[in-house]
Amino acid sequence: MGSHGVFIYWLIDFPNYPPVITQIALSGTFLTFAAATPLFHILWRRVPGTSDLSLMSINSIAYFLMTVGILSGDYAGWLGIVAFSLAAFYGLVALVALNRSGTPNRIVQFSLAIAVVFLTVGFPLLFTGYTVAISWAAQGAATIWMGFYLRRWQMRALGIAVLSLAVFHLVLFDFWVDTQGYVPIINGRFSTIAIVVAALYAAGAIYWRTRNSDSQFKAEQWAMPSMFGIANLLTLALFSIEVVNLLDRESLGWDSIFDLEMAQNLQSGAHYALTLIWAVYGTIIVAIGLLKNLRLARWGGLAVLGVAVWKLIAIDAIVIPIDLLDFTPLLNIRFLWFALILALLSTLTFWFRRGERLLTAEEKPVFPILLTASNVVALWMLSQEVIYFFDSVALKYEGNYLNATRLSLTGLWAVYGTAAALASLWGRYAPARWGGLALLSVAVCKLLAYDAFNIHIDDFTFMPLINIRFLIFAFVVALLSLLAFVFSRSEHLLTAEEKPVFPILLTASNVVALWMLSQEVIYFFDGLEARHSSDYFSPMNLSLTVLWAVYSTGIIGAGIHARSSRIRLAGIGLLAIPVAKLFMFDVLLLDMVYRVVAFITLGCLLLAMGLVYQRYSGAVRGFLIGVKPANRELPGLEN
Repeated sequence: MGSHGVFIYWLIDFPNYPPVITQIALSGTFLTFAAATPLFHILWRRVPGTSDLSLMSINSIAYFLMTVGILSGDYAGWLGIVAFSLAAFYGLVALVALNRSGTPNRIVQFSLAIAVVFLTVGFPLLFTGYTVAISWAAQGAATIWMGFYLRRWQMRALGIAVLSLAVFHLVLFDFWVDTQGYVPIINGRFSTIAIVVAALYAAGAIYWRTRNSDSQFKAEQWAMPSMFGIANLLTLALFSIEVVNLLDRESLGWDSIFDLEMAQNLQSGAHYALTLIWAVYGTIIVAIGLLKNLRLARWGGLAVLGVAVWKLIAIDAIVIPIDLLDFTPLLNIRFLWFALILALLSTLTFWFRRGERLLTAEEKPVFPILLTASNVVALWMLSQEVIYFFDSVALKYEGNYLNATRLSLTGLWAVYGTAAALASLWGRYAPARWGGLALLSVAVCKLLAYDAFNIHIDDFTFMPLINIRFLIFAFVVALLSLLAFVFSRSEHLLTAEEKPVFPILLTASNVVALWMLSQEVIYFFDGLEARHSSDYFSPMNLSLTVLWAVYSTGIIGAGIHARSSRIRLAGIGLLAIPVAKLFMFDVLLLDMVYRVVAFITLGCLLLAMGLVYQRYSGAVRGFLIGVKPANRELPGLEN
C-alpha cells in the first residue's frame, strides 16, 4: 500500500509525464506485489490470512483505478483491454492453483472472484450497445456453471450478480428501439433479449440438475424459480413490445381522415393483440406446469392469465372504441377476442378439474376461481353485445331503445343463471348451482326493483299482456317455474343446504307473476285515464282486489291438487291481503258500486273455499292441528 501511495504522490507531482511510460512503471509495481500470491501460496502452499487476501484485492483495485487516471483521455480505449488482461491474469492464477495439489482453496476462490469482476468491468469499457448485456449474460451463466464445477458458492453468487446486471442493463438501455425503419424479429433487441433469456434458462437448468445434490445451499433454493420466472417475463415482454412496435410503425404516416381511422384500428389491434399474447402465454405456462407437475409454473401462468383477463374486462372492453354504424352482434373483433380468451379459460378450467389429484392444497380453489372467471367473461361479453346492438340500432334509426336494452339484459342474466344452475345439476357441482341461482336472483331483483319502475310505458299506446315488459316478466316467471320443477325432480342430487331452494324458487315465481299482473292492471287503467281523461281509481283498485283474491284462490287450489299443506297455507296467507285491503281501504275509498262488487266477488270466493273445506273438514283439521284424516277424506290433504 505504501508503494501505491508513493506512486500516487509521484503522479500528482509529475502530471505531464508520458502516460505509456507511467503505465509501464505502474504495471511493474503491480506485478511485483501480485507475484507474492503464486510464490507464497501456490509454490509453498502457504495458507493465506486476512492480510494476504486484502493485499490481493487492494493491489488489483488500486492498479486498475490508477490506470483509469493515467489512460483516461487519449488512451481511454485501452481501459477495456487492461480489464480483460487483469481478468486473464487472475484466471490463470486460479487455474494454476487449482491444478497444484495442496494449494489453499481461498487462493482459487479469490483469484476467480477478481477475474470475474474485471471481466464484468471490461465489457462496458470495450463494447457498447447490445453487446454489454449479451456478454454479461454469457459470463453470468458460465460463472454459475463454474461455481458448481468447483463446488464454490461464492462463484455462483458472483454469477447471479452478473446475470442480474445483464437483466438490468437490458431493461434500462436495450428495450427501446426507433420505430422508423423497424423490422420485427430481425433486429438487435430481439436477438439480445433472446440470448439473455437463453442464459437465464441455462443457469436455471444448471440449478435444476443439481437441485437434489448437497452442493446447493438452502439460500439458493429460490435461484432456479427466479431465473425461470425472469426469463418468462422477459420473453413475454419481448413478444409484447415487438407487436406494439410493429403496429406503431404501421400507424405512422396516416394523415387523412380515412388514414386516422386506420391508425385508430391499428392501436385497437395492439390492445387486443397484447391481451391475446398474455392469455396464450399464461395458458401455455400453466399447461407445462400441469404436465411436468411444476407448482410455481402453474401459479406464474395463472398470474399472467389473470392480468390478461383483467385487461380485457377493465381496459379493452371500455377504452377501445366501437363503430356503432358498422356493428354486427357476434360478428365483430371484440366478440372474437372475448371468445378466444373464454376458450382458453374454459380449457384451463377443464384441465384443473381433470388433474385435481395432482394439485396441492393451496391450489384446490383454482378450479372454482377459473370457473367463475369463465362465466364472468362470458356474461360480460354477452351483456356488452346486447348494449352495443341496441346502441347501434338507436343510432341507425334515431330511436330510443333504452327500454329494450334494460329488459334484454334482465332476460339475458335470467337465462344465463338458469342455464348455469341446470348445467350444474348435470355436472353435479353444487357451487355452480349457487352461482347460477345468485345470478338469477340478481335478474329478478333488477326486474322488480328497477325495470318495473324505470321502463317507460306510453299510456296512449299501452296494450295489456302485449308489451315488452310483460313478455320479459312472463319469460322470467317461466324460467323460475322451470327451475323449480327441475329442482323438485332432482332432490337426490341436492345437498342438505339446497333443500329449501325449491320452495324459494316457487315463492319467487309467484311473487314475480303477481307483481307482473298487478302492474298490467295499473298501467291498463292509467292508459284509460290518459285516453279518456276520466278517473279510473275505483275500477283499478277493484280489479287489484279481485286479482289478488283470484290468484290466492288459485294457489289454494294448486295446493289441494299437489297435496301440499304448505302451498295451501301460503294461499290462505295471500288471501288475507285482499281481505284486509277490502275492509281497510276499499270500503272507505271506492265508489259504492265498486265497493259492492268487491264484497260480492270476494264473498263468493270465500264461500267457495269454505264449502271445499267443509266438505273435507277432517282433512282440514289434519293439516291445521295434526289430526290424521279418515280414508274417505280427500287424499293428500294430510301432507
